[in-house]
Amino acid sequence: MIHVLRGVLYVLVAFQFTGCGDHLFPNVSPGSVPDRLRIKTVTQELADVAGRSSLVQYISTFGYDLQGRLNTITTTQNPSDPNAPVETGAFTYNAQNQVIQFQREITPAGEPKITETYSYTYVNSQMTRLYYTNNKDGRGDNVWDLTFQYNPDNQVKSSRKSFETGGVSYKENSEYFFTGNNLTAITTTTEVSPGPGGGTFTTNFTHDSKTNPFYNVAVIPAPYATAGVSTPFNGILDFYTYYGGVDNVLHLSRNNVLSSGSITYAYTYVGDLPATRIKTEPFKPRETLTYVYESY
Repeated sequence: MIHVLRGVLYVLVAFQFTGCGDHLFPNVSPGSVPDRLRIKTVTQELADVAGRSSLVQYISTFGYDLQGRLNTITTTQNPSDPNAPVETGAFTYNAQNQVIQFQREITPAGEPKITETYSYTYVNSQMTRLYYTNNKDGRGDNVWDLTFQYNPDNQVKSSRKSFETGGVSYKENSEYFFTGNNLTAITTTTEVSPGPGGGTFTTNFTHDSKTNPFYNVAVIPAPYATAGVSTPFNGILDFYTYYGGVDNVLHLSRNNVLSSGSITYAYTYVGDLPATRIKTEPFKPRETLTYVYESY
């Protein structure tokens, strides 16, 4: 449930401000602007609880438009497999360089194509709403609706996340707490109707002192083969992405997260940027991400 709470906030990702002093400069090329480096690929490897690594890697390749904005993410499998899902995602921007949509098309072998869409609404310079949908299994109720409010430093102050289907509703109300430009705590209250359920809990975060390459980037999906898409109608309320989206707030901090509740992260670095990230979470496979950069 801790992850679920975080999902509410993660919408902020599209909010594209870097804080009080530099919020006018949206981060549309993930990486390091001073070093003129941007993400080229992110590769995922999973290991089981005994530490045995999978022989399969999932490689997300990033494409940029003529203005240098991140505009495509394509995910492939290594070694290649004709039964692996085909994944392509595309970003759409408005005239202010704000992400207004990210749409991913996934074609699992032998199954109908899945279209996943993140739609962002802005009031002036602030992202105030994230509306998420996908059509997995031909359903029309894989929907999350998130709204946000901000503090005077253009950081997320609070959010509301909701899902409704068949007379059942689920809501999250969250408050965000920052220290400088890093998100250090989220307190979330959940409501389930009808019936008993819900509660209030707090997730705390710690960070390193290095640059988060995906700071304020709207959403970076994890591979469909390992993360799927969000299906709240069946009771799965936590949806994993690498950064941002519906259930991830790691994009809200300038520095890289070291802990998020019971989850820990360990890094190696190339200069001021992460080269690898090892995520350890109780009762789940250990995940290693490898980041490759290119000059621009």
